[in-house]
Amino acid sequence: MEPDFAAGIGNHHDTAMVEAHIRAKLAGLSEAFASNDVEAYLAGFHEEATFQFHYSPRLVDGRDEYRRLWREWEQNDGFRILRSVTSDLTIRISSSVCVVVQSLDMTYAVGDRVIPSAERQTLVFAQDAGWLAIHEHNSPRPEA
Repeated sequence: MEPDFAAGIGNHHDTAMVEAHIRAKLAGLSEAFASNDVEAYLAGFHEEATFQFHYSPRLVDGRDEYRRLWREWEQNDGFRILRSVTSDLTIRISSSVCVVVQSLDMTYAVGDRVIPSAERQTLVFAQDAGWLAIHEHNSPRPEA
């Protein structure tokens, strides 16, 4: 049974519990994404979550739109994730919002092309959404 965080964060212990909860959610999101399980991945997001990708000119508005795009990429382009690893995790928690910034190194395929990608990913989780993610933003990661 998951802890009930509805009462808010009132002390360090509460913050530690929320951080542990978010870390578990991140592990599930990472595993689902790396295994191309779009349904499990999107289950970690609120239905009205937004997604911004550096390769897309527009905001993806909601889980249903992301699901549709993913399926379209798979069917039309042969899209699939080959490898996905996160690192450099930073978590910041306020009373009702958690912001996660991490490095995302992945390799994906589009048809026969194999494409490496180094990104910086920001995820925003909201307490009033049951600590589901409400926004994802991916941007190219500058070379170190």
